[in-house]
Amino acid sequence: MDTKIRVHRAPKTLITGPGVACCGTVDSVEAPLREAGMEVGIYDKAVPEPPMGSVHKIVDIAKEGEYDLIVGFGGGSAIDVAMVVAVLAPTDDRLKDYVGVDQAPTRACPSSPCPPRPAPAPKSPPSPSSATRS
Repeated sequence: MDTKIRVHRAPKTLITGPGVACCGTVDSVEAPLREAGMEVGIYDKAVPEPPMGSVHKIVDIAKEGEYDLIVGFGGGSAIDVAMVVAVLAPTDDRLKDYVGVDQAPTRACPSSPCPPRPAPAPKSPPSPSSATRS
């Protein structure tokens, strides 16, 4: 079955950390987006437990690039940052405005968490010493 995806022509951004970016796995998300004719920006400096200043820097980049889709790729922090950027980028709000429960608006830039899947470990036959006796 042939499936077509309608996309907006505004650019998309992919947020990840340096550890994921250096492994070449970012291409598995970036390539299909580019093949679909999308412009893709990559921010590969997301850090674990990011300080508010780091998040606001990424929000500013998203605003300047006028991205209409934010993709978080990698570990928890990259995905968390992508979701925060998706909420803050369409607004003039700051992260501290959302501290607490149910503070985020209902409208946000679409975001897509995308944790990488590890490659399966090769299967090897059991060693003779690990065989059980009856």
